[in-house]
Amino acid sequence: ALHKMNSFHWHLTDDQGWRMDIPQYPKLATISAWRNQTLVGHHESYTARTYDGMRHGGFYTAADIREVVEYAHQRHVTIVPEIEMPGHTQAVLAAYPHLGCRPELDYHVRQVWAVSDDVYCAGKESTFEFLENVLRHV
Repeated sequence: ALHKMNSFHWHLTDDQGWRMDIPQYPKLATISAWRNQTLVGHHESYTARTYDGMRHGGFYTAADIREVVEYAHQRHVTIVPEIEMPGHTQAVLAAYPHLGCRPELDYHVRQVWAVSDDVYCAGKESTFEFLENVLRHV
């Protein structure tokens, strides 16, 4: 806060990983929080893609998040959590494909840094139930 950098935009979800433990949805931690590898370089820069071959991931527990919130509060830093919707949801769809409009697809946590066409399906009540439960938890 001394240097007026007193906001922390916490990007907790994206196509490449889900970073919060939501006990009601355990696959978010076991599936959505992990990707098998990551593209090296920019996805449009190379005709032959190279991957690092390393598993990446992890997630914050409720206790971890409380600790970060308390740490920020003591330093007058505002935390702005970001939960992506309706897009940037491929990590979620890898664990819960029924939340997408094309549940027959074999979704996986994205390994490249590009935009996916797959989003939450707004035509399903189960999608809104999931989102309400997640936001209530946060």
